[in-house]
Amino acid sequence: MNNDTRWLARLAIDQGIVSRSHCLKTRDKLGGVVDLMTFAQEMIDAGYVSDIEKLEKIAEMAVTKSQVGGPASDPFDGEETEPPFAPMLATGAKTPAAAAAAAAATKAGPAPAFSFEKLATLDDGALASGLRELLKSTARYGASDLHLSTGARPFVRKNRALSYLSDYTLTAKDALRLNVALLSEGQKKIFLERKDYDYALALSGADRYRVNLMFHKNGAAGAYRMVPAQTRTMESLGYTKHLETLKKMLSYHN
Repeated sequence: MNNDTRWLARLAIDQGIVSRSHCLKTRDKLGGVVDLMTFAQEMIDAGYVSDIEKLEKIAEMAVTKSQVGGPASDPFDGEETEPPFAPMLATGAKTPAAAAAAAAATKAGPAPAFSFEKLATLDDGALASGLRELLKSTARYGASDLHLSTGARPFVRKNRALSYLSDYTLTAKDALRLNVALLSEGQKKIFLERKDYDYALALSGADRYRVNLMFHKNGAAGAYRMVPAQTRTMESLGYTKHLETLKKMLSYHN
């Protein structure tokens, strides 16, 4: 196992992001020699990690620390005693922005629903219609992103936390059909040739999305970012105490 991967596991365990059992299961699935990014992505795809932003920060620390060697306590070796695992939760008083987000969450619609296990029974028209409604319900739910990836369960991201929409794992055929369902023939041709495609999707004036499609080692994957209908003001985001200073900084050329 590479030193940067060892450090990633060590730091993630110590900071309560994953358990040692999660790391051992990931190692057993991928094999003994695996790079940091592949290891991190597998833990995300397996559903072991919910705070992806924190994992990214830990990965940066792991790369830096690996330059001088591996961790003194190797999480993959020995009979390390593992305490009961409880994912780390944010604590402390809410900032105005966090309070506003929490208030907005209480007004959100129900969690998105889609019968992924019945994909094979849907024709292309029904699949496209279902995906449009899934995107709209994801936006109403207050989520920021929808992810549809080969070899993973479909999930949304809301307030930085991941929520799985189904226990069904998308096959390569499922993921490809889903992610090309809303493309024109010209767009589909570009995506299949380049294996990577970014585009803007507008289902209506208020339902807009930024989409990234790609192929990874297992098959197609799509990330759908919700574009808010309105741009939030600085005040609504909670930046009131230093508003004038921030406005001055934003006016600078660079």
